[in-house]
Amino acid sequence: MRRLFVLLTVTIAAVLGAQIPALANLANQPIIGDLNGDGRLDRATLGRSAIGDPTCTVSVETRKPDGTYQAPVVHSYTLPIKGELCPNMGVAVDLKGDGVTELVTTNFYGSGLVVLRKFQPIARYDGLSFPSAIETVDFNGDGLGDIWESTDEVVNMRALLSTKKGAIVPGPFSVCSQDGVPQHYFADFNGDGGQDLLVSRRCDYLETPGFSAEVYFGNGAPKAVLTTASSRPEVFPIDLNRDGIPDAGVIERHPDGVTVVRHFRNDGTGTFTEVPALTTLVLPARYQAPTGTAHH
Repeated sequence: MRRLFVLLTVTIAAVLGAQIPALANLANQPIIGDLNGDGRLDRATLGRSAIGDPTCTVSVETRKPDGTYQAPVVHSYTLPIKGELCPNMGVAVDLKGDGVTELVTTNFYGSGLVVLRKFQPIARYDGLSFPSAIETVDFNGDGLGDIWESTDEVVNMRALLSTKKGAIVPGPFSVCSQDGVPQHYFADFNGDGGQDLLVSRRCDYLETPGFSAEVYFGNGAPKAVLTTASSRPEVFPIDLNRDGIPDAGVIERHPDGVTVVRHFRNDGTGTFTEVPALTTLVLPARYQAPTGTAHH
């Protein structure tokens, strides 16, 4: 399984009115973020000096007002643990909320999370082994950037929280997931100001059937299971009654060729009730994602 790897590019028919899913950062992709505090999104590329050289690098391209980039500036550093692989994936996030953007980095074949502040390592934390994807999202609504990771190698997806001191600590969930990048969205389903995870999850190892559509809450409340299925469902957020509260939809594609679209109304606290009367012929208005729920 190490590593068949597909970008999160789930296409949902336009008639459903679903917005673009959140996109995770993958291996060897540039990290996008405001790296110098000027309000523009810059670009950082992780690398290493040379084969056999333990020196790691961050190549930073600062965005100009016209949308183009300055020539790259290369910053070099050495990892806190000798012999670890240089990071090749990560996210830009203000961990402390002090206006300085850190890079939380990891390696596709590694496990540790290395935090770079001003492009130098300041801390290392345990992360998922062999991570497929990493994202930043505010799970608990405290205004600080938190971390979400997933991997198909050790069959897990997990949330990590940042603290006001800039530390990274275990978050509200860590669960079995066989997909390197499960199909997912972030939205505030329980109205607490934090972002929750609507996800199509597969775990044949521990559960039968192996597929389900679930919501994991950023405040650590028990998950909401929308459906379990014998084949992979697709999920999407939608506002069924135009009240500004995100509801949820599930697309089930059955082996006999029949496609069923199911809708679940949210009472605003993260309690979902299926609305069986809705069909693909009578669909409600699309749900507009809150700012910050869909990444790059």
